[in-house]
Amino acid sequence: MVVYFVDISEEYHHFETFDLRHFAMPRTRLRTTAQQSWSPSKMRAAISAVRDGSMGCKKASNVFGVPRTTLKRRVNNLNIDAVEDKKVLGSKRPVFNN
Repeated sequence: MVVYFVDISEEYHHFETFDLRHFAMPRTRLRTTAQQSWSPSKMRAAISAVRDGSMGCKKASNVFGVPRTTLKRRVNNLNIDAVEDKKVLGSKRPVFNN
C-alpha cells in the first residue's frame, strides 16, 4: 500500500511516497505455555466437589479439566495468595500496601 503525503508551503509543492509495509505494527505475541489455562469457575466447581466428598482430587481434576496439584493445594488451603479460584502469577509480591 502506497500513501502520498503532500507538503503545501508557499515556496514549493513537494510530493513524497511512503510504503506502509515498512511501518507495520509489531506482531502480537502468542502464548507459549499452558499454565493457568483453567477457568476459575471450573476450579471452584472442582474444589466444591472434592470438599463435598462426591469425588476425589484425581477424578475432579479429570472431570473439570484443572491441574491435580493445583486442586490439591487449593482444597487444603496451602496457598498464601491464591485461594479458592483466584489466579496469581509469579513469585514476587508487593511489600507495602497501597
